[in-house]
Amino acid sequence: MPKLKGLSALLCVLLIVQLAVPLLAGPADASGGTGDAGRVSIGKLGQTPDSLTWRVTINASGTEHEGLQTALTLGPGLSHGTLSGEGDSQVTKTPDGWKLQTPPGSTSVTLDLKAAIADPAQEILKLQAAVTFPDGVFKSVQEAAALKPEVQKEEPPAVKTEEDAKAEDSPEAPSTPPKETSPPEKQPENGGSKEPPPATESGKPDGPSSPSAPKDETDKGSSPAVTPSAPGGSDPQPGSSGTNPALPEGSGSPSVEKPERPPLVDSPPPLEPITPIEKPVRPVADSELNMVEPGGATGPLAETAATPQDYEPDADAIIVPTTIEGVSTNTHTRPFLIWVNDGIVHVAVKSTHGLEYMDLNGVRNIGANLHPVMTAISVQGNKYNPDADLKGNTKDSRWTVFKFNASALSLEDDVHIPFFIKGIGGGHDVGDKLVLTIPHQDITANKVWAGGTERPAVKLQLKAQAAGEAVRILGTGTVTGKETPAWTYTWAKVPQNNPYGKAYVFSADEETVPPNYKKTISGLTVTNTYNPEQRAIRVEKRWIGPAAESVTIKLLADGKNTGKAIVLNEANGWTGSFEVNRFDDKSGNPIVYNVEELSIPGYRSAKTGSMDSGFIFTNTNTSKTEVKVAKEWVGPKAGPVTVSLKADGQPTGQTLTLNESSEWKGIFTDLPKHDPETGQPIRYSIEETEIPTGYEATYSTGDDGVLIVTNTAQAGSITVLKVDESDNPLPGAVFELHDSEGRVLHTDTTGDDGKIVFADLLLGDYTIVETKAPAGYRLSTEPIEIILKADSRNILQKVVNSKLGWELPDTGGLGTGLFYGGGALLMAAGLLLFRRREK
Repeated sequence: MPKLKGLSALLCVLLIVQLAVPLLAGPADASGGTGDAGRVSIGKLGQTPDSLTWRVTINASGTEHEGLQTALTLGPGLSHGTLSGEGDSQVTKTPDGWKLQTPPGSTSVTLDLKAAIADPAQEILKLQAAVTFPDGVFKSVQEAAALKPEVQKEEPPAVKTEEDAKAEDSPEAPSTPPKETSPPEKQPENGGSKEPPPATESGKPDGPSSPSAPKDETDKGSSPAVTPSAPGGSDPQPGSSGTNPALPEGSGSPSVEKPERPPLVDSPPPLEPITPIEKPVRPVADSELNMVEPGGATGPLAETAATPQDYEPDADAIIVPTTIEGVSTNTHTRPFLIWVNDGIVHVAVKSTHGLEYMDLNGVRNIGANLHPVMTAISVQGNKYNPDADLKGNTKDSRWTVFKFNASALSLEDDVHIPFFIKGIGGGHDVGDKLVLTIPHQDITANKVWAGGTERPAVKLQLKAQAAGEAVRILGTGTVTGKETPAWTYTWAKVPQNNPYGKAYVFSADEETVPPNYKKTISGLTVTNTYNPEQRAIRVEKRWIGPAAESVTIKLLADGKNTGKAIVLNEANGWTGSFEVNRFDDKSGNPIVYNVEELSIPGYRSAKTGSMDSGFIFTNTNTSKTEVKVAKEWVGPKAGPVTVSLKADGQPTGQTLTLNESSEWKGIFTDLPKHDPETGQPIRYSIEETEIPTGYEATYSTGDDGVLIVTNTAQAGSITVLKVDESDNPLPGAVFELHDSEGRVLHTDTTGDDGKIVFADLLLGDYTIVETKAPAGYRLSTEPIEIILKADSRNILQKVVNSKLGWELPDTGGLGTGLFYGGGALLMAAGLLLFRRREK
């Protein structure tokens, strides 16, 4: 039995340890999560109830890559915030995070990512990073537990003694000063707030005092104290741990510098712009989550040491009375006044009980001044008692002045503002919409035109700016010129101050500047001065062939004639330009310009170039000419011939046939007079395509420009050879050469070689006549006819002469045959007789 009890005890211990370990470890909120092989890691930089800041490191050192793809995925309850450190990476926002494309290289990338908390109910907040390296995908996941607001418990009311009750009822009881509240780092277990301690005879609260007690910076030279807040100066939001104005003194954190003014992002004249100051971002450790950096937007303000009931708004601000929209069921708590001092909005609330905190437009107060029971406050010299208009235990009426950063409230003009005030004790909460009573006036803006002809309708804007704040657009209105007075617009019932009471400086602007106008603003007057952007359309003229005296170029805009033209001539170097508007006066679209040339007879025009580079017109002379051709013969005509035409030595493909019927003449017509590329006059020539055999062709130009081709027959010769019957040359024979007409051309005598050469003879018909025979020889009486042709230009003619001694028989006589026959018979008879004798 004892063993069984011991075993049971051991099991109980193990069960307790098993349950306790997860609680001690808490949720997955490590300082960082590292991916495989240390390629990607996530570390938490800071956390508030509204946001989480992580640092993602992509370690590509030593890994050469062609670019990395990174996916940053936000878990449930988170939404996009800001991303920095991406450098040259291409960033794309996705529905649940970001995607990055890192450029090629081998360097590491460090990203700082701030995510907004969209769902306060989400308990675990997660970020995942997945990086695609050449050798695989590496991931890292980081989780953090959401910060939950600390819920303060209400302290049970202290038991009053009879002496305390008498002291409270005594009208001579001294008042205690208000107490500044700031939540402690750790709330007391019983929570809640306590009533101010009874005052001493000197009117000061019990407990140790210090000459350096904290002061309200809005109350004549006060300085701020610290409340726990989000790192980086984020404002506490509803549901987060905020200020508890009922906490006792000494429970706050150390003081820091007061918050900076919000930067001015858009300042119209005449206000001077305030340059935004970028606050450096640094990592915030978990141990710093309950501290406030200087310049942050949180932290309650300490009460004043001297006269805490005296307040002053900014010099350019008014006190704004407030009421609650509709009828409130809580008559114990009333927001009464709002004013602003040095960027801190004060809301004075009167109540018959202690107040814990106030939410205004969804923003929790950053501090509060608690004033003693039945103690008036003074704002801008005006005294206000705490019990007016309250019901219930009004003898406990008091003022609580809640404080907010003006830049965090983002209140709009003429809008009822939602609020909630948490009271100490049951039934003391109040919440509804706050109505701000701001004075109004009518504002008139003027539109002025200077130059130009277009007067389009213009939408004017009414802008308002309070000192140190961004510009607000309070209204718009369109003017057309049909108003009375023309080009004016009046906005009725415009608030003179912003919701905190700071005075507005008004100016007018226009939503869109009309095309080709320049805008200037002077207070409530918007002036548009016609000042179109200009451009030049350049034009140049070039000539191929002789130039004309001048040319006219006209301008077109968007295909329509503008009526503008320029004349180009030799005096202006055949160049010019049009100075025109770049944009259309009505539409504001870029104008497309073109140019055209008025035609010139005798020229062909070609346009090149563009609106940007300039236009070039090239005019080519189109004058025509003709070429006359004639054929001449030296020697006998050899029949039809064909001639071809050349232009500057190059064939044109044109030919003419010349013959007897055309009288050996022809004309080439419709020929260009000038070269289409160089503009130089064209030099025409002819060539005989096929020269007759035995002829030579020569070319010349007549006085009237006629191109002449002359065909000259090649020279021939006749050689006469005089011989005897034995074919021996005979000198001394005289011959005459007659032409076809019988005219004697040459007379010559044979030499020792028996030859006469008649040279340089034209082709044709010739006759040779022997006029004297050599001595002892008979004269040839028959003329010899010879024809010189292309294929037989050199003729050798042999002439045989016989000796004198006997007469030759006349033509038709017996001839010599009889004599030769008789002789032969005699010889035969003698031979016969000789043979017989030998026998």
